[in-house]
Amino acid sequence: MKKVIALLCLLLCAGAAITACSAGKDTKADNSLKEIYREIKAEVSLPDMVELDSADKLDRTYGITSGMVDGFAGGIDSSGVTMTEIVLIKAKDEDSAEQVAQKLNNRLQSKLDQNRTYNPEQAAIIEKCEVQTKGLYVTLIISGEAEKITEIVNEHLK
Repeated sequence: MKKVIALLCLLLCAGAAITACSAGKDTKADNSLKEIYREIKAEVSLPDMVELDSADKLDRTYGITSGMVDGFAGGIDSSGVTMTEIVLIKAKDEDSAEQVAQKLNNRLQSKLDQNRTYNPEQAAIIEKCEVQTKGLYVTLIISGEAEKITEIVNEHLK
């Protein structure tokens, strides 16, 4: 029993040492997509958003399956008044990144088509937005604050 306790203490100390040694490094590029999304919400005035917090929502909304992604975060305006939508995805591989980008482009075009006639103000905002790909990261940002949000995302995905 003493050997087991000693081994556990040794493992805890080793884990603490590893964590302490990495604490001083710049880990911006390592931030999770959810942390990036939290920062966006803290720095940009957004409407109430329905969080993209499950693979099921991602699949139903965009047709993007869990097998295509390693991680995702974001949200969609819950009121439907604005077309604000923020989607941050890390694809599993390059083929998946291309498929994800295509599905997000389809969503962008669909939102533009829906709003062209009935909501020209929102259509003008959507027209300025685009799907961006950086390696395995694919983003869709539809917002009047798209430039500022894109800056935040790009800072983390250098």
